[in-house]
Amino acid sequence: MVWTLDKSDALYKLNTLTAAAQEKFDRFQNAIHQQGMHPKHAAELVGDSDYKCLNGSNLFQFRLDGFNRVTLDLNSGLKVVKVIQVGGHS
Repeated sequence: MVWTLDKSDALYKLNTLTAAAQEKFDRFQNAIHQQGMHPKHAAELVGDSDYKCLNGSNLFQFRLDGFNRVTLDLNSGLKVVKVIQVGGHS
């Protein structure tokens, strides 16, 4: 079973994203959408992403640049990556 991406309820703070940060997010989501890649490995594709779990929960975050982050909610059983927020620092 491959991972899928759910962006249906995502909060986008696009006014803070640079073109480079947007391109990194695009690479991340394409790796999941097109290849079914695990979100940790997809985040590693963007470079120094500092992928980490938030407070021992199903919430994870990775860095797009010095300010902007992507926050995710992972359902490992269903292999669904739900995007919570793109941009800003949550």
